[in-house]
Amino acid sequence: MNIFKVLASYSGRVDERNVSAVLAYLLDPTGDHGLGSCFLKKITGLLEREQFMKKYSKNPREYKVEVYGEEPLDTSLTASNKNERRLDVCVWFRDKNGNLEFILGIENKVRIDSMIDKRQIEDEFEGLREKARQDNCQMSLILICPDKSKMVCEIEGRLKEHFNVILWKCIAKKLKDILREESTGEIDPISTELQYLLKSFIVFIENGFESEPQKEKIERQNYGKPVREYIREVADKLEKNKTYELNYVAERVREAIRKAVNKEINEYTLLLQLRCSTVNSKGRRASPINNESKAVDEKFSLFYHPTDKDEEHLIRFDKISCPKNITLWWYGNKTGTSLSEVLSE
Repeated sequence: MNIFKVLASYSGRVDERNVSAVLAYLLDPTGDHGLGSCFLKKITGLLEREQFMKKYSKNPREYKVEVYGEEPLDTSLTASNKNERRLDVCVWFRDKNGNLEFILGIENKVRIDSMIDKRQIEDEFEGLREKARQDNCQMSLILICPDKSKMVCEIEGRLKEHFNVILWKCIAKKLKDILREESTGEIDPISTELQYLLKSFIVFIENGFESEPQKEKIERQNYGKPVREYIREVADKLEKNKTYELNYVAERVREAIRKAVNKEINEYTLLLQLRCSTVNSKGRRASPINNESKAVDEKFSLFYHPTDKDEEHLIRFDKISCPKNITLWWYGNKTGTSLSEVLSE
């Protein structure tokens, strides 16, 4: 069970406050997660322009870190005339004497369309800068969002110094790095519960913080029908036993959608659905639409990679001609098994 899917099961989407709470929990070095400052250092390591962060990354034990959620900022003097804004997460760095040296503000957006108020980020930046001025310390504001839309680029161009944009896919990568480093002994062991939380969070980030019914509804609205139906139509026209480049298949799907609705498909959505349609894709293994309570319909098990390590090529899948030693991820109610085992049942 993925706790984030539970949170999104009725509304279809996870509330940004839920996501901020998870971020704040993982960023807090004193939290009971057992990561210490590991995740915080992953994030601060992305802020290359901030001199203080270089200092902190080298000697994190020299500083006391405090993490707060819904931090109020006085924005009464900003152009929008709003008296107060609230930052999703605020991280305070104090020296050994308790003096505040740096404030790191984080505003999280799980969807670009949630940025209705164009002045919000700039107000928060100005409010945070004023707070830092009053406390005689440095500051930086991070915007975590799905992609760099035109609006985000415009804001980034105006604020420039001490403003950083981090994409959610980068956050997912840093979380994967933690899991990998734990498995190879580079960091201390983490609990089973935390591993589960991190894996669930990664899956939900990669699915755009949406439940499957909501995602399919959006795809119908945008493209006339779910993307995997276009992929199936393309797959039905491909020769069996012939190897195709992934980019070739992707372009055929793009063309089909352009012809049907005269729109360009979101590239992330396209690649996610291609992975989910490929029986031995590592992406299918972690896909939020593939789980023990909803086995993948066999009609959407469309491709396989020639080998488990070659993810750049696709071959039309069928149980007869497919190599029996490839690893199947979520085929029927089976996962992590070979095709020969499925056929022997």
